[in-house]
Amino acid sequence: SLACAAPLASLKMGGRNVLMKVLSIISIIIAILVVAFAIWGLIDIIMHGLYDWRALIFIGYLIFFGTMVILLELKAHQFFLENFGFMRKFAGKGFFFIFLGLIAFNVTIYQLGMFHYYFGGFVILFGIFLIIMHFVVQKDVQYQLIK
Repeated sequence: SLACAAPLASLKMGGRNVLMKVLSIISIIIAILVVAFAIWGLIDIIMHGLYDWRALIFIGYLIFFGTMVILLELKAHQFFLENFGFMRKFAGKGFFFIFLGLIAFNVTIYQLGMFHYYFGGFVILFGIFLIIMHFVVQKDVQYQLIK
């Protein structure tokens, strides 16, 4: 119990910026992996000549939403900052990563077999971690996610 209290106490006293930066960097890395996974899936579909429109739609979603997460985390585009308020809290961001992971389940890369399930599961686990953080971290810290 005391082992968990020490990191949370440091979070209250000034470590919050470090936590925000670390989670932002992890979110960017996972979003880049999502986009790379989608592009790899697109290349795989083209190489095998399997033009499944559903897979192409899922790939388009992954590329768009992964790029959106990157732009949000880098605070690069005001449109995303103003219109996606749910990404200001850990729970909203967590559910969004779960959504990305579920989409990734549907993108099969034929050369890798079941990899899409492992990758989607990894993204979902990160989303669950963010939802848990929603209940662990102070509420005022969460509003600093995007300002």
